[in-house]
Amino acid sequence: MQCPYPPQHGTNRKFLCKGDHHRNCTDMVTSQNSSGQSDVRFTLLDDVSSSSFSVTITELKAGDAGTYWCGSDSQWTFGNYTKIQLSLDVVVFNPVVFIVPAALKFILLFVLVVTCKYKCHKAQEIIVRKEFFIDLRLPYSAVRGEQVDAEIIHVFGYEGKEAKVSCSYDEGYESYEKYLCRNDCGSDDDVLIRTTQAQKNRYSISDDKHKRVFTATISYLNQNDAGKYWCGVTRSGNDYYPAEVKLKVEKDTCCDSFTKVQDPVCICDKLAAVLKHTLMKTVMLHFSYVVLLLLLCVNDEAIVIR
Repeated sequence: MQCPYPPQHGTNRKFLCKGDHHRNCTDMVTSQNSSGQSDVRFTLLDDVSSSSFSVTITELKAGDAGTYWCGSDSQWTFGNYTKIQLSLDVVVFNPVVFIVPAALKFILLFVLVVTCKYKCHKAQEIIVRKEFFIDLRLPYSAVRGEQVDAEIIHVFGYEGKEAKVSCSYDEGYESYEKYLCRNDCGSDDDVLIRTTQAQKNRYSISDDKHKRVFTATISYLNQNDAGKYWCGVTRSGNDYYPAEVKLKVEKDTCCDSFTKVQDPVCICDKLAAVLKHTLMKTVMLHFSYVVLLLLLCVNDEAIVIR
């Protein structure tokens, strides 16, 4: 509470009293006898340079509401005192008011994240079904010896990313060496990587013997990687080739530098990431609010000054 006074009253006694009328009010704090004041929650600070003093009340209570008078003239000369009306609102802390909106926001954002990720996965499934399909078994060339059929797997990848080629094989070949080769696999130079190597340059390979599937990964794709590959199994006589692979490599269309058109899957992934981040921030923010209010509230009441 700010109380101005005439400049000539710089050395006068300043006071704040409480009562319905200035002729019947009780001193709450004065500038000359702070040791004898009845309530230590009241603090008076005099600023002679601005010809005013301020009074601060800490730890407000409902009983603090009422009429106050502050001045610097014990004779109560008109214009040398100020009337102050202090009103307080007592707000009962209701956790429902804070928790329910936070819970609704949490549920809404959670639904948006799940829905968006679902849409992304559905869009990705469409792309996968278009690009990673398996044809009926087709005859191999005479190079394959007696083997006359194999899967043809179409694999699609973006420049700079990686492509995974998964090849299943028949029972009984679990302990055999597997490899990925290019072109017609006519020589050892066409073999890109074997399961005995695990990793070689941009190529890596792993073999899941329980599922009878080995997977070769080509990293940092470029246009030169596009073309025909074979999944091979080393054995006596003619090797076993369970699948032919046709790899197609395209530029990353998530944000094409020429058309500036973004792929819907990428947009959806980015949106889901933003929503997830917003969800976490919202949860933490409302949690902080609740903790802060619980720490500040005494007897389930919070007093707000008007």
